[in-house]
Amino acid sequence: MKKIAIFGGSFNPIHDGHINLVTRIQDKYKFERILIIPTYSPPHKSANALASAEHRFNMCKLATEDFLYLIPCDLEIKRGGKSYTIDTLTTIKYTYPNHKLYFIMGADMLYSFTSWYKYRDIAELATIIVAARKEHEYQKLMEEKLKLSEIGINCHVENIDVVDISSTQVRDIVANGSYDELQNHVPKKVANYIVDNELYV
Repeated sequence: MKKIAIFGGSFNPIHDGHINLVTRIQDKYKFERILIIPTYSPPHKSANALASAEHRFNMCKLATEDFLYLIPCDLEIKRGGKSYTIDTLTTIKYTYPNHKLYFIMGADMLYSFTSWYKYRDIAELATIIVAARKEHEYQKLMEEKLKLSEIGINCHVENIDVVDISSTQVRDIVANGSYDELQNHVPKKVANYIVDNELYV
């Protein structure tokens, strides 16, 4: 069966940590494609300093254009409103009925997974893959995986080399006017886009 993965987030902005995560996972799983899906309005986060959906989607396109299997998807942006994962997965399953779905998330998301809307339905619809965002986090993730398995939720925990950077750190770098440092944390085309459009200043 063909495999397709979904990687969603605010991507405010997308950065090298995101790209490293999905490319390392792709090395193992060999998906037909990984859909990169920016949220229109993230249900788990404050919208403070949130760039427009158009800007965030454009940055996703720039960051992924050198990877044939990374496909930016504006499904949640077009839908508008709060972006709930179960709604997105349901739509993608309808679009790709003959594909096995996988859902990629960062470690911070796994720890709060049982608070998500219809989290059990999410786990039934897609296989969850999680990877550490920080070094030495693998053991903590394995403990969380065990807790989830006790309530019938399975996930794959991947021990990969991480690029420990967050979108918040990137925005702080921009606010401090450190363009050279910015290029060390996001793809060059994304860095240029941020500067050209005066984002996060």
